[in-house]
Amino acid sequence: MSIEHLVDNTHCLLNDKEIAMLCKSEQLISPMSEQTRTSRGISKGLTPCGYDIELDDEFMRFEGNTMSINKNECDGNWIKYSSFKDGSLMLTPGRFILGQSKEYFKMPSEIFGICFLKSTWVRTGLIISPTTLQPGWEGKITLEFTNPTSHNIIMYANEGIANVVFWKITKPASFYSGLYQKQYKIETAKTN
Repeated sequence: MSIEHLVDNTHCLLNDKEIAMLCKSEQLISPMSEQTRTSRGISKGLTPCGYDIELDDEFMRFEGNTMSINKNECDGNWIKYSSFKDGSLMLTPGRFILGQSKEYFKMPSEIFGICFLKSTWVRTGLIISPTTLQPGWEGKITLEFTNPTSHNIIMYANEGIANVVFWKITKPASFYSGLYQKQYKIETAKTN
């Protein structure tokens, strides 16, 4: 079945069967689990109208004490980060860290996605900015985690961290061809 056959060509939020079909025909998500699984009580895998992604074990932590940041002068090295790999991470109060999805996404031309933090993590005080998955984009999702609370938040690799929902849209005039195309690792901000 092709994208054109999804829900009679109307604009809509995709359900689990449609997402699974796109994973088979378009390699939408890889690796992909057709069943919802739990790890430490947090779900991951296919859900009724989305996909719960897992947190990979690679992270980048901000290093230094830059007093101001000008995103217009980004060269990929404008903020100093240290990369590390770990099975768990303690995010201390007032800090942020970059992580990524374990899954790799290939967005078809008529599918748009948004990534939101799972409600279990929201209830701990953790924050991520919603991230869009544009038609034509592919890669692992870079996630920015912020801890605005007064307590430490511990996260674990290979646990469900966020939910991606997908919409069928009319075919856009252009497709994503930006700086973060085909990212296999965490990418810092770039402007060229």
